[in-house]
Amino acid sequence: MEFSNKFLEMMRQKGTTKLQPIDYTGAIIVLLLVVIAVLILVSIYYVRKKYNFLEHKNFNTLAKSSNLNIDETRILFNLINKNRIKYPLTCFTNAKLLDDVLKKGIKEIHLSRNLNSSQKNEKIDELIDIKMKIESNSKKNIGIKSTHLISENQKIIVFIRGKGYFYATVKNNLKDFLIIEFISDMINKRILNKDEFVKIYFWRNEDAGYIFETKILESGQTIKSYLVRHSDQLIRSQSRKYKRIPVNFTGVIFPISKNAKNEYKVAQDQPEQCTIADLSAGGMKFIIDNIDQNIKLLKVEFNINTKKVNLVGKIIRINNKQNNVKEVILIFIKISMESRNIINEYIYNYLPSNI
Repeated sequence: MEFSNKFLEMMRQKGTTKLQPIDYTGAIIVLLLVVIAVLILVSIYYVRKKYNFLEHKNFNTLAKSSNLNIDETRILFNLINKNRIKYPLTCFTNAKLLDDVLKKGIKEIHLSRNLNSSQKNEKIDELIDIKMKIESNSKKNIGIKSTHLISENQKIIVFIRGKGYFYATVKNNLKDFLIIEFISDMINKRILNKDEFVKIYFWRNEDAGYIFETKILESGQTIKSYLVRHSDQLIRSQSRKYKRIPVNFTGVIFPISKNAKNEYKVAQDQPEQCTIADLSAGGMKFIIDNIDQNIKLLKVEFNINTKKVNLVGKIIRINNKQNNVKEVILIFIKISMESRNIINEYIYNYLPSNI
């Protein structure tokens, strides 16, 4: 009976007890934070995707303006991404950054075990072409229009109607005229008259060649000097395709002659030593004690570091220097891709030091 009374009392108390509500505020806040975080991550993803799309589009535009073809653009973009360059577009304006990227690419090609020698040369040639095109495009706006901007001591070639051409130097660039002086020791009298028209050509370093027409204002203080009128009509000729730098290499030349059957023969038994003074992948200038003026073609051999370069060149000019030394200007008419790459890698400082 006592148990029954206790049970009934417990049931009565239970029926009168109110249930306490559960607080979901914390869970809701956590859920909201998760949703916000997901939305932020999704937004960042699409913003980055859009940014990468625009950046790639801008990259392609700059590549096209530098005359890179589709394959070259793809090669450069992949190389930039591989090196995790933060701002890819700067490769078109920052020469050092571009050099660093291409140098790593060339080193990787040299070390590759999956490529034969021919394939390596082709890929290196592609990277160097990219460098040359971007470099050429960056120099489009550095030209000049007026002779007022010619540097003093600039070497020039003066073309005189009926007399040929003569080498000279710009001694002074004054407000109203240029003072030029012929170089040749053979000139011992006046060869130009007042008001006589001449054409002048010069090569501006790191730029291009220029030609302009002008006239002689007065004779100078010496037999070889003249006052020349300024011109604002400079014609910019095509710039060099290949970068040229001064060097000091020892080379060997072999004359090439043509026999009665119009066949070319290399005189391997008549090598002569020369000093290469400047070099590009398209031509060179070398110094030699003496050279047969009738020779037009030469085979040239020399080493860059431990790599051997072979080529055939055509003589376009021979200049007489002091002590009867000859300065020979040579353009290449036959050069292998391997030799051209060796020269370009040296010129652009792309030759890996540990290969």
